[in-house]
Amino acid sequence: MLLFVMFALPTWGIIHCFLHHSATRGLLALLIPPYAAYEGVAYLWESPRWERDWEDNCEVLGATVLRSIQDDTDPQIVAMQSAMKGWIATMPDERRDDLRDEVQSLGGTFIQYWENVLADTAFGRPLRSMTDDSLRLPSAPFMRNVGLERIWGRWVEKQAAVELTMARELSKLSPARLQELAQAGTPESRDALERTLDELFGGHSG
Repeated sequence: MLLFVMFALPTWGIIHCFLHHSATRGLLALLIPPYAAYEGVAYLWESPRWERDWEDNCEVLGATVLRSIQDDTDPQIVAMQSAMKGWIATMPDERRDDLRDEVQSLGGTFIQYWENVLADTAFGRPLRSMTDDSLRLPSAPFMRNVGLERIWGRWVEKQAAVELTMARELSKLSPARLQELAQAGTPESRDALERTLDELFGGHSG
């Protein structure tokens, strides 16, 4: 144990400073053994970069995916995808697979909601709510991710404010046109979701 404290910790502290901080901090660790040992200890307690700001990053990821489903060619969305892709790439495979499943669940729930809206309007039914059983919200994988659950909650609040207006505008379309939109829009949306997942996760899935 004493040898570990005397040699291993300072050595690892020096390596850690050069690789993850700066040349200046690396030189300080090289020249000042106690500082090197301190950095070695700090590394043992330091969270991986992908874990930092986890909930906030997941919320941004969720927003990116929901907007990508609507238009994955928008330059702003492409930039958001690029930033999120870099963050996801730093994760271990198992966590990346879990996150992909959660994000896919979020996107699928979003698409199912719009399928409900179009179908209900086409057949003259009252709009199903955003907590309808068809969305399987209590057991949806994304609901266990605080950041993704948060972005869903924000979207639900926003959607509730415009739902009556949206229903009124959709009711102006013929039932045949609404059915046509439902049939044409769903595969396109699901394709956009899959493209987005492949872009973000590099086609990597469990």
